[in-house]
Amino acid sequence: MILVSNEQLIKRRNYLTDYSVVQTPGGPLTSNPTHRQRENPIQTTQVQTRNDISPDQSNVVNPDVARPEFNPFDEITALTSLECVDPEIKDFDQHCALLQSYFKVTKVAQGSFAGVYRMELITSPSLYTVWKLIPIKPKKGRGSRSRNNQTLIQDAAAEVKALAVMQQIPGFVDFRSAQVLQGPLPAFFDKLDYDWYCDHSDDASSISYNPNQLWLLIEMSDAGSDLETVLEKGFPDGSLLNKRDQGQRLTIKQTWDIFWGVTEALARGEATAQFEHRDLHPGNICITSSKTLSGGADQHEIERFTNLQITLIDYTLSRAAVNETEVLANSMQDRALFEQYGENRADARQFDIYRIMRTFVVWPTAMTQQVEEKWKQFVPVTNVCWLYHILLLLLEETEYYTPESQGGGEEKAFKDKKERKLAKALAELVLHLIPGHRHVWQYLSATEVVDDQMGRLETPLAAVKEGDSEAMGRRRKHRAELIEHEALMKDIRRLQL
Repeated sequence: MILVSNEQLIKRRNYLTDYSVVQTPGGPLTSNPTHRQRENPIQTTQVQTRNDISPDQSNVVNPDVARPEFNPFDEITALTSLECVDPEIKDFDQHCALLQSYFKVTKVAQGSFAGVYRMELITSPSLYTVWKLIPIKPKKGRGSRSRNNQTLIQDAAAEVKALAVMQQIPGFVDFRSAQVLQGPLPAFFDKLDYDWYCDHSDDASSISYNPNQLWLLIEMSDAGSDLETVLEKGFPDGSLLNKRDQGQRLTIKQTWDIFWGVTEALARGEATAQFEHRDLHPGNICITSSKTLSGGADQHEIERFTNLQITLIDYTLSRAAVNETEVLANSMQDRALFEQYGENRADARQFDIYRIMRTFVVWPTAMTQQVEEKWKQFVPVTNVCWLYHILLLLLEETEYYTPESQGGGEEKAFKDKKERKLAKALAELVLHLIPGHRHVWQYLSATEVVDDQMGRLETPLAAVKEGDSEAMGRRRKHRAELIEHEALMKDIRRLQL
């Protein structure tokens, strides 16, 4: 199991490998040796002036002045050279026509950087997959101007490689294939987007894309309904409805299973690939109901009480290590991500987590180090930030008995002793996850959260409760150093219960 020391968290290891941009020589683009060559669809141009042309060499460009135009297709090889990505860039309209001839397409979700669609085989409706459509752009040159929440090509390549790395780990989505497309959004997809926004948003206006827009289409297995939809509307069969719809909420056992499903998945990711999700809001947690109880000892370390299965999706902002030298991480160059403020408590808390996470990753590493390189460091405390957000959200939606529901008598929190025990454990745990609490942060990773629950943590929380300050030693000192930073404290104060 991969653990990180306090010194590593403060100094940060410096990963210098830059896998994301693959430059190719002029002429036809090539991928790996097994991929066929194809002509570059964008020709290189040269810039010249009258003063650069001699009388007897009017057609020769001065090499000291000529500058080749940056070709975004040099960057796209970071995607097309991957073994799990089709090496051919296809026309979006033609590919869309092909999809329509075989699949019934339905839009199921929309994130900040991508749309999600369900592709159901027309001849066999029970066979279907989920596709994620991401508009992508080069880091510089034509098409690089920020618009419509597009993802950098290098970050899209990191997400594809992260999907391939994480798919073998229980609790992570099954990745199948990826395809690069080019062209404006086809009318068919534009109508799907418009209809979806009419049902889910006040703004149903169409988004325009340039004629040479690049796209990444990722195929994955169906991971179920996302937690945000479950909390608002429940499953398609009407179960798991909460108070905002028909008066029903999550039971404490459902809350327990969802939270520990997420936490154990993160812990497995940390141990296997030094994984940080970095964007674990309810829309990126999927839930399915299995036919049998999900609490088998062979599947989970922590006891389960329901048939809920948890899958983590969308690794756009995630960090993962392929091996000792290659690290996948988003460059986090979209400043808008850290400048948003929500209209309700849950959204406001989510946007605060982004800023707190940034402070932990960027500070206090060397100022001379590139910010993009800093995001490659392994700082698993970011997973703890998101666990706090998810657990508090789940507890806010959990069903319980109030004095009013009991005829005004003495409050009875839960139906039986077991439920009261689970509720007490989660209520205490959330206080140890929140930044800036008087006990100071107790965990540095999701692995430590699981280990403490299983009684494996070297310095358990009981040491704090019993007043054994020496037992906590360096752990307490380290957290004190972290929360001294003024920028962090400013965001932490916004998160107080």
